[in-house]
Amino acid sequence: MIIKQDIQAAFFDVDGTLLSFEKHIVPNSTQDSLAELHRKGIKIIIATGRSAMNLNEISMLPYDGIIGLNGTSCVLRDGTTVSHHAIPHEVFIRFMELAKRYDVAVSVEGNAGVFVNQVTARVEEMSRMIAQPLPQIRDLTQIFIPGETKCF
Repeated sequence: MIIKQDIQAAFFDVDGTLLSFEKHIVPNSTQDSLAELHRKGIKIIIATGRSAMNLNEISMLPYDGIIGLNGTSCVLRDGTTVSHHAIPHEVFIRFMELAKRYDVAVSVEGNAGVFVNQVTARVEEMSRMIAQPLPQIRDLTQIFIPGETKCF
């Protein structure tokens, strides 16, 4: 027996998938394929570690929503928030204590912007790979104010 299932949605990563690490553009063939999916009524969802505010390179694509910040933020194309799951303050503080103890660079994106506790060779490499400027260096524990600043 053959079971026919209609595809209702397709999910795509950004960095290294829709955007090449070399050219940082979406190839025309990919744009055409996504447009064809959309014309067929298939929802296109972007799934990425980036935030919805940090996706200018794909603005020409016919996507319907974004699962951003590794799943902590889900928004529709028109900006409507479907869900947001911020990191609890006490978890963030504990995480930063461990990062300091083990000298780990941490980059966070919150409602106040993108910040990093230190710039390392790996941070510089990642910024180059995704063609984004280096985040501002800050004491991350000082920018996360409970009730005011959310960290994702």
